[in-house]
Amino acid sequence: MSPRARAYFELVRVPNLFTAPPDVIAGAAISGVFSGIESIDGALPLGLACAASMSLYAGGVALNDVIDAAQDAHERPERPIPSGRIARGAAAHVTVEHFAAGLLLAACVGLLSPGAGVRPGCVAAVLATTIVAYNVFKRSVLGPALMGLCRGINFLLGASLHPAFSIEALVRHHVAWPLAAGCLAVYVAGLTVFARHEVGTSKRLALLPGWLGMLAGLALMPIVVEISPSSPGDAQHGLGVIVSAVLLMTVMVAIGVTSITRSSAEATRGAVGGLIALIVLIDAALASLGAGVAGWLATAGFLLPYLALKRRFAPT
Repeated sequence: MSPRARAYFELVRVPNLFTAPPDVIAGAAISGVFSGIESIDGALPLGLACAASMSLYAGGVALNDVIDAAQDAHERPERPIPSGRIARGAAAHVTVEHFAAGLLLAACVGLLSPGAGVRPGCVAAVLATTIVAYNVFKRSVLGPALMGLCRGINFLLGASLHPAFSIEALVRHHVAWPLAAGCLAVYVAGLTVFARHEVGTSKRLALLPGWLGMLAGLALMPIVVEISPSSPGDAQHGLGVIVSAVLLMTVMVAIGVTSITRSSAEATRGAVGGLIALIVLIDAALASLGAGVAGWLATAGFLLPYLALKRRFAPT
């Protein structure tokens, strides 16, 4: 791999890009879109939505490095911009290009899926705006909430492919959709709080709020099962989601206890990579509620490239 390509992959956190499509697939599965796909042509709009999600994610993390260039020069001098491998201006261009590509891909979803209309493009525009807002306000108390909101909106990008998707439907008729998005949002907000201590001195009590936030996100999963519309096979799928939530919470307890006990930045940084991987498994569990084993496999499969690339590129 050329040094330039490696620097680009580090800039966009290439392992993490594969955690974005699972949100979209899970959103499509919860809304019933995934189960209705019977051909390659039918899968194309969902594929474009996943590609849009990845592109917006890449633009967001590149923007993160552009804004944090001065701070990274002290805390993470190995990052592409402070190390001189990518100019700050070039990284800004990468940000704009990825945002533009993501919005264009989302707009094309409506062209290929008339039932979706302009909704995916509108949701993608809200997502891009929220990503920018996070990067501007990330060091404030709003930072974790905005990061969690980004993941929740990304989930709704998949649900927006459904013809019934609307603000009114989310509030009155399909409450399970935004609540499932809320599982991700709360978990990722907690993860963001937790990850703030992967640089410098990591203190035990400082890690606790983030850990509890992640547990709270997982605790919402059984509620999604409870309020989801019942149909043949849903009982089995719902039980699978509840079992998944219990297993994920068990893993969370183990990771939290280990990180808080060690109380070091190195231990926290190592834990964050695993906690990011759990996002894919949360998505897979939620996808199985709407699309069974097929939904779980289609979503959990993204864990493989994440883990493979994580060995070569830092996810944070």
